[in-house]
Amino acid sequence: MTAVITLGGVAAGGSLLVFTLARWARTGRRLDRMILLAIGLGMGLLAAGCSGGLLAWITAHTAGPANAVGRVLIGGADQAVADVHRDELAVGGGVAITVLLAAALLLARFCCTDLRWHLAIGALSGDLLGRTPGVSALVADTLTPAVNSLGEHILNSLN
Repeated sequence: MTAVITLGGVAAGGSLLVFTLARWARTGRRLDRMILLAIGLGMGLLAAGCSGGLLAWITAHTAGPANAVGRVLIGGADQAVADVHRDELAVGGGVAITVLLAAALLLARFCCTDLRWHLAIGALSGDLLGRTPGVSALVADTLTPAVNSLGEHILNSLN
């Protein structure tokens, strides 16, 4: 299940990330905020590559509101971005993403609200930007093989 992202949705995800980075640079450059933003961004990028399951369903429903906000950001004229082919994730990769998501949620449970917001903003930005063909290809070449390998190690350790 995938939803079409438009240029407005990409603008919304990109501007959210840029404004968060600008705020971080202006307000003391705390490393913990940047680490959680990066963790969220990575989880969002991986979630955008999921082609089925609950995580794919959740990420598919973020495109509609982001496209609506983005339509306002870019002034009304909106155009769909080319659809991305997602089939590189193996069964082990799905297991690894589930384990990583559980670890990220556990980490968020022990953080303050400000740090949770950085994790959520990173995940949303990663999901929206991960739907573009260029970023999706970059993730497929870098993160996906690593996640598939991690998942195979997890599955092998359970057998």
